[in-house]
Amino acid sequence: MVIRVLQIENRRDSAYSPFKTFTSFSADVTTGSGTQRIATFIMRRKVPVWSFNEVIDPTYNDPLHLLAKELAAKLGQLLFDARLSDEQVDQLIARTTGPAVNPLDVYDLGFSNNAHAVPQLVTLCSAGNEGDVVRAAMSSLGVLRAREHLDLLVKEAESTKNDWEDRAVALKAIGDLGTPQSRAYLEAVRSHLGPLTDAGAARTSALIGLYLDE
Repeated sequence: MVIRVLQIENRRDSAYSPFKTFTSFSADVTTGSGTQRIATFIMRRKVPVWSFNEVIDPTYNDPLHLLAKELAAKLGQLLFDARLSDEQVDQLIARTTGPAVNPLDVYDLGFSNNAHAVPQLVTLCSAGNEGDVVRAAMSSLGVLRAREHLDLLVKEAESTKNDWEDRAVALKAIGDLGTPQSRAYLEAVRSHLGPLTDAGAARTSALIGLYLDE
C-alpha cells in the first residue's frame, strides 16, 4: 500500500464559531486484479464552551478512530473478501432501527462489508433521520460499493437543501463506488468547480482529488 495523503486540516472563523477539522486519507493498494485507490474524508465540528480540550475527542480522536476502521474494512474487502455474516449484520440492523440511532452503529453497517446491510442504509438516508445518521448511512453505502444507488448519492450531492458537509459525504461515497460512471461524475463536478475560488469549492476539489489525482 502506498499512502498518498494523510492529513488533518483545522479551521475556526472566530471565537464564537465551531472548531472544524477535515481528516483526509488516500492510498493506492496493489491487489491481484491491479492497483486500486482507497480514500476517506471526515469532517467534524465542535464549539468549545469552557476549555479547548473539549474539541480533542470529537474533532481529532473520533475521526481518526473512524478512519482506522474504514481503512481496515476497505483493506479487508480488497485483499481478503472479509465480511461479517448476515446474522451479525442483522444484529446491527436491530441496533439501528428505532427513534434513537447511534451514528457509530450505522458506520459499522458499512464496515461489515456485507451487502445485506444496504436496504437498511437506504432507509437511514431518509430525511426524517438525524443529520449525523444520514451522513453515516451515505458514507456506508460508498464503503459497501452499493453501485445501484448512485442516483441517490448524486441527488444528495446536488441538493440545495443540504449543507456543505452533507454534499461532501455524498461525493465521498460516490468516489468509493469505484465505477466509470462515478469517476465521470466526480470529474464533471471538479471541472465545474475549476473557475471558483471560494473555500467550499477548494475543499470540494481537494476531496475529489483523493480519488482522482494521480
